[in-house]
Amino acid sequence: MSKRFIFSGVLAVGVLLLAASVSFAGQDRFPTTLTSSPGYQVGITHYDYQTSGSSGNRIVKDPLGGIQLCWMNAPQRWNRQRHVYYNFRDEYGSWQWTGGVQVNMFNGAGFTTMDLLSDNRAVVVYHNVDAGLFLVAAVDAGRGFGDFTEYYPPDYIPNIGFFGWPYVAVDGQNRIHQVSLEVQFFPSGLMDLMYTRSSDGGNTWTDPLDFDSTLVYGHNIAASPVDDKVAIVYNRPFIDVPIQAENEVYYIESEDGVNWDWANKVNITNYEFDTDSIVAYTDNDAIYDNEGKLHIVWNTSHVNRFGWIQDHAWLFHWSEETGITQIANHSQWKFPGCRPGSWNLSFAKMSLGVDADNNLFLVYTRFDSADCSARNYANGELWMVASSDGGASWGIPVNITRSPSPECLTGECDSDMWSSLAEVVDDSLHIVFINDKDAGGVPNGEGQDTENPVLYLAYPNPFVYPPPSLDIEIGAYNRPVVIPPEGGHFSYWVGVHNQEPEPQTVDVWTKVHLPDGGYYGPVRLVEDLVIAANDTLIYTKVRERVPGYVPPGYYDYIAYVGEYPWMVLDSSYFQFAKQPGESEGSGPIILPEQDRLEFSEELLPVGIGLIGNYPNPFNAATTISYELSEPVEVKLEVYNLQGQLVETLVNSHQEAGYKSAVWDASRVSSGIYFYKLSAGDLSQVRRMILVK
Repeated sequence: MSKRFIFSGVLAVGVLLLAASVSFAGQDRFPTTLTSSPGYQVGITHYDYQTSGSSGNRIVKDPLGGIQLCWMNAPQRWNRQRHVYYNFRDEYGSWQWTGGVQVNMFNGAGFTTMDLLSDNRAVVVYHNVDAGLFLVAAVDAGRGFGDFTEYYPPDYIPNIGFFGWPYVAVDGQNRIHQVSLEVQFFPSGLMDLMYTRSSDGGNTWTDPLDFDSTLVYGHNIAASPVDDKVAIVYNRPFIDVPIQAENEVYYIESEDGVNWDWANKVNITNYEFDTDSIVAYTDNDAIYDNEGKLHIVWNTSHVNRFGWIQDHAWLFHWSEETGITQIANHSQWKFPGCRPGSWNLSFAKMSLGVDADNNLFLVYTRFDSADCSARNYANGELWMVASSDGGASWGIPVNITRSPSPECLTGECDSDMWSSLAEVVDDSLHIVFINDKDAGGVPNGEGQDTENPVLYLAYPNPFVYPPPSLDIEIGAYNRPVVIPPEGGHFSYWVGVHNQEPEPQTVDVWTKVHLPDGGYYGPVRLVEDLVIAANDTLIYTKVRERVPGYVPPGYYDYIAYVGEYPWMVLDSSYFQFAKQPGESEGSGPIILPEQDRLEFSEELLPVGIGLIGNYPNPFNAATTISYELSEPVEVKLEVYNLQGQLVETLVNSHQEAGYKSAVWDASRVSSGIYFYKLSAGDLSQVRRMILVK
């Protein structure tokens, strides 16, 4: 279900163009491939799996406006021929090939990443174990030509072995930097990491350097767009007792792209090994912003002292300026009967981008047990989150593919996975991903072999095309809200304000944020709520019951407005406390509707006073709410900054209860105003802001 958000101006054009590209891809180019996921189909693959760990860069936006991308393609079956494919879209929007063009010379190529030389020629790296070519760097003859010449970086170190799984970055001096991982035909523990580079377009390479070791496929490399800095980022197990699921995040940086201080490995996490802790898993990504500052993101899980991964996952960001900041968290990791697949937490395959204003963007896959295939693998959805302050804080994550397919059969799933975001973001985020038609990675024995669309998605930059402006505010009556040991109830009001010049259709829902960091809900869900232009809807005296068995602690009761559950436009919350009970147990935090019917008596306040006005700031009109615990003479007045009476809204005797009055401010100018409640012995004043 899509909400009918109304945009104006250029955003409407951008959304229509995006919708047109989705329709064209699904109907004209690949008429036999059906998908509900958004995007333009640039190819297919039976090899749904693209990387074991970090996504790396498989798509680049070039300075002329072109899109260049690559992927691992098995055109017939996943376990037969395997190749690396490339496609190119010029600055006018035309794709060069219907399904891409093969890059490699010999069968067996895969696990590819790419970057561009200064003349916009693609450098595509991959390994080809079947042909005995463990590392290959293929360079295009021209921008978008698709005519590749293979070069062969060093792929062997004596006494260690061969290397594969390459990641590549090209610096400002046209040096090709590559980091790769030891190939172990018979797994024997730690795998060595190797670095090499070429200064002549791939013809010659520096001697391979073994610089550290790891247990996961969590290595990456990034080059700065404004200077010569290059950074290698990787996940390394704890030194004392290496365990594959328990890692820390390191980086090594070269200031000039040539000289490296290999002894100066910077541990940015410093997790504790011998206690219950969060630890890094296998995925990470890194990017330099437009000021030459390095940013790193990674996923984590919670492990106990026995090394078992617990049911929670996080995304974190680091830069030298911000330190570690949390991006998102998810209360699920291990889904009973619904697995996210090998090498995945509920957050996986992250990819960073940055726009000209230095806003940061992160695209990643999120799994949830509510969307599980018939073969018991979780379907992925692509999510996006952004930061406007260098990663110090992050916005609310948004689901950008929104194609759930619970209980889907083989060939009917829409599991969006293995995405890569172009580092350069303009008015759109440029993304390539696999729309897996049977969830799970088939090379790992997860799901069945299917023909899977390779999709390109241009998602609008939210800083260029902001979503519609709707606000929500929630407030509890009889504050503070304390639930006694035997259980009890609380009541609240919710207001939703549409600041747009057009009606908006939205969902409103509530959840409970638990003391352990998890979430419960939705408790309430109102779908397809139509709010008129510049209008406000208010729900009053909504009542919830909290059972006595609910564990003690502080809970947040949160209200959301947007499109459930994919897009949150705004949220608001209040806190309630549950006192320890004699017997704690399990069950609903908030009882379902049928168990609340007994609490139907009229709720009376316990005091006299103002509750507040909503919306605030406001345009044209606002609703002022107050509470009366007893019958009393009431006067509600509005004053300006000079202390002059503007309007008397109420001047009468009123019975006990929750009251409200609407102030129509259409006849006065913008500015700060005060509203005053006089009731019995009480006189209370609050401020409100009128914006026109």
